Parts: sequence; C-alpha cells; structure tokens
Amino acid sequence: MAYHLGAKSKAALVGVHPTLVAIVERAIGLTPVDFRVTEGLRTFERQQELFRAGKSKTMKSRHLLGYAVDLFPLGLADPWNRNNPETKAAWRAVAEAMYQAGRERGVAITWGGDFNGDGPDVGTDGWDWPHFELPRTVYR
Repeated sequence: MAYHLGAKSKAALVGVHPTLVAIVERAIGLTPVDFRVTEGLRTFERQQELFRAGKSKTMKSRHLLGYAVDLFPLGLADPWNRNNPETKAAWRAVAEAMYQAGRERGVAITWGGDFNGDGPDVGTDGWDWPHFELPRTVYR
C-alpha cells in the first residue's frame, strides 16, 4: 500500500528546503508504515520553547534553517516505548524509507535515531527518533 502526505504534513513542510521536501515526499511512497510530518521549519521562539522544555538539546537546530523535519509513524499503540519490537520496527521502517529516498537523490540523510551512524542501538545517540536532517557538510 502506498501512502500519501496529508494536508497537515504538507503544511508542516512549508519553508523546508526543497531537497528535503522531495525526500519526504518520496519516502512516504516507499514506507510500509504511514507517517506524518509533525514539524519542519521552526521559529527561534519555538526552538527556545522546546529547548527550555528539554525537548531539544540545542539552540542551533537544523529546523531553524529548514534543513530538518520531524516525522511520526502512525497507528502505534505505544509510539515511545523503545523496548516494544513493534514500535522499534515502525520507527526503523520510516528511517529506512528516508534513507532510501535520500540515496535516490544522492543525499545522505541523518536520522536522530542514529546521529553518528554507528547503528540505532549503539551508544546514546538515538534519543531523537522523529528527527531527520540534510547533511551538515553540504547544507549550511
């Protein structure tokens, strides 16, 4: 089954870099798990709010430049339970679709579930599962 971005997801992509928008649009057609775009371009004020609440670890977020999006898999009973195999599989399916869509465009997407690229279950860099961003070396 091919999924499509809904109106809320499309609205959340306004202001996001066109390359990342194209990758998200391709990924929704590749994924076996439906997802929603929950956040794209952020204002400085929104970033401050998330930082103060402990929901972001930086004030230099890639969202401020339109180089990052947050995606959320739909239909999960317990979407934040990292020990639930169904939950883990859904988040990874979204990540794999984003990786594949990025590869098709020649762009190495970074996932917040594996910021350093050593695997999503290694170390402590997997704290931001919804986050996907364009590579910092190319998009600054």
